[in-house]
Amino acid sequence: MRAVGAVFDFAGIDLATQSCLATITGIETDASAWALASLPVRLGGLGLHSCADTAAIAHIAATFDGEACLSSLVTPYVLPHAMLLDEDDTFLASLEDPRLAPFDSILEKIQDVLQARDNYGGRGQKVWSATAHDERRKALIDAMTEELGRSGQLQGSALALKQVQIRARIQSCSGQHASAWLYGRLACEKSGKTGLRIVAIP
Repeated sequence: MRAVGAVFDFAGIDLATQSCLATITGIETDASAWALASLPVRLGGLGLHSCADTAAIAHIAATFDGEACLSSLVTPYVLPHAMLLDEDDTFLASLEDPRLAPFDSILEKIQDVLQARDNYGGRGQKVWSATAHDERRKALIDAMTEELGRSGQLQGSALALKQVQIRARIQSCSGQHASAWLYGRLACEKSGKTGLRIVAIP
């Protein structure tokens, strides 16, 4: 992803990952379930990050990381400061990836780096991906609650209560130590004890 960005079609890899998840769990995942599973564990997902959604950000950040590294190794007289990114088709494809279009804050930060590259402090992929995940989760929750309203199955106070429950369920999954039970069995087996004991994971 960091090497080829949005030029490569990662949709097939995402479909294979989704198929593996269905095989392991025995449950076919729809679009909403997969969108939730592809979120980080800290946001209530399974950490199965979508390659297609991540590719553009990964490539753009890798380009800036590479430029910073080259600038420290080569004198400015040999390496042009602009590095001619406006002629790099792979970089431009990542910059124009439609999956980035909804994230105005990320695009603004990328433009800031393009205009003043000396201000790039690294860690772009981690910071921008975290922003994208946060916004995707918010959009997912909104879509799930709106779809419930359009279905017409519930109305009035019953609908409002169900929408609150959906928001609470997803948000509670991202609370502190929400996934500690995943590590509890491993901690018990390593200690030679039986049963399930939840422990704080450093």
